[in-house]
Amino acid sequence: MKLIAHQYPAHYYDGFRCIITRQLEIGNEQKMNNKILWLRISYWLGAIADGLSVIPMLFPDILGFAYGLTNFNPGIDYNYAMWIGIPLMLGWTSLLIWADRKPVERKGVLLLTVFPVLFGLVIGQAIAVILNFVIMERMIPLWIFQIIATALFIFSYIYTRNIEA
Repeated sequence: MKLIAHQYPAHYYDGFRCIITRQLEIGNEQKMNNKILWLRISYWLGAIADGLSVIPMLFPDILGFAYGLTNFNPGIDYNYAMWIGIPLMLGWTSLLIWADRKPVERKGVLLLTVFPVLFGLVIGQAIAVILNFVIMERMIPLWIFQIIATALFIFSYIYTRNIEA
């Protein structure tokens, strides 16, 4: 049966147009929610990793074990450096959680997490390997994680570039 436009009143077409428009809106909302989900995953991955990083900073024995440092007995100078680093690490953890509260508006935090934070950590870790403080085999899993986190943070930032705050 061939449909002829004039067979149906105008309100049928308006209703159909409303249904199609609403379906498109729902599809766009789902796409936007998926994009925001990537941001939120990034924030929480960073926050959890930073929060867990505090443990070896607080307990040098754990750090020594993780990096294969035998007879690691740090002095007051090391402890002082950690006492400065711990609040900074917790502060960045809090910053990532704060960014998650308004993920689109605060997505720039991800770029700051990549550079200078992750970039600086990798440089420090590379120096530790070069100076034979830590063997490279112990650092490789951490570097793999940092590469994955960096890729995720940059992807999430770029993927959400078209979303308005």
